[in-house]
Amino acid sequence: MKFQRTTLILLFFALGLAGSVYVYETQVAPQKGANLEKERQIFSFKEEAIASFTIKKDKQTLKFQRLAIDRSRWQMTEPINTSASDPSVAFLLNLLVNIKSNDIIAVLPDRLHEYGLDRPLSTIEIQLKDRQNHQVVLGKTNFDGNLLYALVDPPINASEKIEIFLIPLDLQNAIDRPLSEWQAEKNKSSQIKLTPASP
Repeated sequence: MKFQRTTLILLFFALGLAGSVYVYETQVAPQKGANLEKERQIFSFKEEAIASFTIKKDKQTLKFQRLAIDRSRWQMTEPINTSASDPSVAFLLNLLVNIKSNDIIAVLPDRLHEYGLDRPLSTIEIQLKDRQNHQVVLGKTNFDGNLLYALVDPPINASEKIEIFLIPLDLQNAIDRPLSEWQAEKNKSSQIKLTPASP
């Protein structure tokens, strides 16, 4: 039985395509799935567990504390004492508790300057109701500008390698806002004087 040349070419092409699909399904796809599974939740606490937080950036410090009367509301205590903007605070806290990273780099402390972490752009300090403290230090953006280098709960005196996380740029965008956007509307803040909860 003779096959035409075109039929043989199509047969070899089909076999090659089937082989490629087989290799992809058995080798490449499982590795991609494994990488997605490696995506690591940075913090394990819930938003309700946060008692206070501080943002340090550009020689400015902003401090916020959860209110004792209404645990869903926040008070800015520094640089001014006023009611905080619920949407601005909620956006930041939602990002903090849900932040994930699947890229982690281990570097020696003397290389932190390469990632902008020796002189960070911003630092977020979080205190939980149970008095646990957490910190996120934000450095430079990565080479394509869509992720940030960050230290999470960095050691005080590190001599060994430190983990640097690549996290979404949204976190920097959430804190890079003018002071006025952190304050509640003036008519709301003038109506009621709220007392911050004691930590």
